[in-house]
Amino acid sequence: MPQVVVVPLDQSDVAESALPVAQTLANQLGARLHLVSVLEVAAGRGEAFYAQNEPWKTSYQEIETYLAEKASAIETVPVTTEILIALDPAYAIHSVLKTIDDPLLVLSTHGRSGFKRLVLGSTTTRIMQFANYPLVVVPARSEDFPTEISRILVALDGSTFAEHALQVALNLFKDSTPSICLIHVLSLHGSRAWQAFHDPTLSPLRDAAEGYLEGLASGLKGSDADIDWEVHRSADVAESLVERAARSGVDLIVMATHGRTGIVRAITGSVADGVLRGARKPILLIRPPDEVVAIAPESAGRSTDTN
Repeated sequence: MPQVVVVPLDQSDVAESALPVAQTLANQLGARLHLVSVLEVAAGRGEAFYAQNEPWKTSYQEIETYLAEKASAIETVPVTTEILIALDPAYAIHSVLKTIDDPLLVLSTHGRSGFKRLVLGSTTTRIMQFANYPLVVVPARSEDFPTEISRILVALDGSTFAEHALQVALNLFKDSTPSICLIHVLSLHGSRAWQAFHDPTLSPLRDAAEGYLEGLASGLKGSDADIDWEVHRSADVAESLVERAARSGVDLIVMATHGRTGIVRAITGSVADGVLRGARKPILLIRPPDEVVAIAPESAGRSTDTN
């Protein structure tokens, strides 16, 4: 279970929108909150240059004051702060996370365009490329976040990666036991597919999906969490997940990324990208570790640079 929840801040309102979510998670997980800001430096400039550079020293002091103010406003969990001086902000933040056992990263997206804007070389995207730890993405237009996560929606597509994400979520919240809804959306196209969902004599799709979720839920009866499941059908899987999350009052959506190449490639153009662009709930993204990827049936025949 994470002992440190890391939040990158750049003094923008968008970045700060991740703070309420991070604070709730830290409080619920019994973790420390670690606020991080990066002061960028130029290549070829030594310490002596910056030690004598008044504008740079002023910037450092401003960040120091900013982080202290944000930390002092949080009273429910322990808070630490850190200023990183680096050429590459994304890699500097990732380097901090690598030094922490089982960290949880919480950051925000930058507006309605979601990842389509983020893929254009932003620091946020580059952090996500590196991420081999759980991370929570907070949409810039997300709803007010509660002080406790009481219900979680876990998207399952039958893959080993998605089932691994479910296990990670169960482990994360094993001491607070929110209720968990397992959801599988059948991607159906055309009138016959629509008919097949309602008529089991025409297609086993619905029965197979229901049997799959029922089997998963039954296997989790030993956990303290209250678990239910649903099967939906839609021509747009992402839209269906977003709508269901909005209607059912969940506090957090859990999804897996699909491959070794990192979150950006795994998400761009995928169901997860659609959820990120449409959801007003935070999304916990779980990247499968190499040992899970290696044994997953869906990895068979794939090279290490494909999803």
